[in-house]
Amino acid sequence: MCPRASSQFTRTVLHCSPQMLKVCRLNRAACYLHLGDFVGAVRDCSEVLRVDPINVKALFRRAKASSNMRTDILSVSNAKQDLHMASIIKPNDPQIEALKAQVEADLPQL
Repeated sequence: MCPRASSQFTRTVLHCSPQMLKVCRLNRAACYLHLGDFVGAVRDCSEVLRVDPINVKALFRRAKASSNMRTDILSVSNAKQDLHMASIIKPNDPQIEALKAQVEADLPQL
């Protein structure tokens, strides 16, 4: 279902209001995460954050995508930065705290 939703998004993006576009990008980022397309998820979340820099969903999803890329220390650093900002905006969120712990645990493996 996610691949079809992603292609549908691409066809309809020009007909959306800015608010709806933000929601669509967040949903597509979730699809990309599910499919393992971490670069696509980072791209969509970054677009949301460009217009809404304190969007917790975008920060969390981009951090999740960045932490899963594990290509270099920069992606993990970016994940940590996004999670830090998300935890300031939404303190004590269990999902944010769990991902922060996972990112910290994965650091020695790089």
